[in-house]
Amino acid sequence: ALRQAICVGFANRLARRLPRHNGFRTFNNQSVMAEVHPSSARQLADDSGLLPEWMVYHELITTTRPFLRSVCRVEEAWVGPLMPRLNDIDVARLSGGALAGEKAKAAEVVRVREEKAAEAAAAGA
Repeated sequence: ALRQAICVGFANRLARRLPRHNGFRTFNNQSVMAEVHPSSARQLADDSGLLPEWMVYHELITTTRPFLRSVCRVEEAWVGPLMPRLNDIDVARLSGGALAGEKAKAAEVVRVREEKAAEAAAAGA
């Protein structure tokens, strides 16, 4: 019951194992390919060395490559009902438009850089 509650409460931090190896794809708004951190993986692997198909992670850390840390095995039967709801999430609305604001700022920075590059090219021509 506790793992199922964690699955529902951390549905935005679900990850699914890729076929036949231990790489995972996250199911959040910025889908990432990652591995389970070695400190979290040992106790979850089965006899063949494969990790569970579904898990919830607490941290996504990046060193030389991305890792999922502090993970919890979850059952596919618990994940199934959550997936349609995850697809319908409007992240911009939930974040109060913060993500949209960040994207607008990034677009403005790119626009200004392009204008400066065009001005420099015109001055050099």
